[in-house]
Amino acid sequence: MRYILDTNIVIAYLNNNRDIIEQVLAIDETNISCITLGELYYGANCSQKKEKNLHDMSIFLSNSKVFNITSQTAYEYSLLKAKLRRIGKPLPDNDLWIAAIAQEHNLTIVTRDKHFLNLDFIKTKYW
Repeated sequence: MRYILDTNIVIAYLNNNRDIIEQVLAIDETNISCITLGELYYGANCSQKKEKNLHDMSIFLSNSKVFNITSQTAYEYSLLKAKLRRIGKPLPDNDLWIAAIAQEHNLTIVTRDKHFLNLDFIKTKYW
């Protein structure tokens, strides 16, 4: 199974959460989305420890693949957003973009976000 790490998982990893570190190290490839990357940069730039956080991110990113948004991602996003609207379970847009990237590349989202719990059409794993 191939995974894409949600922002909250990467943050836990960067904050030295032992459980998360062990699980991340156990997977074959570390994938994140450009959305997660933007959220991480935002958090680092707003932080009191900006330089340290940017440095830690740089080390993490040196072993990670970043998936970008394509026209197919935009199409997947539109399908997911429409489906979620129909069933009355909207997601925050950044999470929806991450889910669209995951759908496009057949990846499972690793997250701690509870709003994915009842959405069986989005492949997720909860750490």
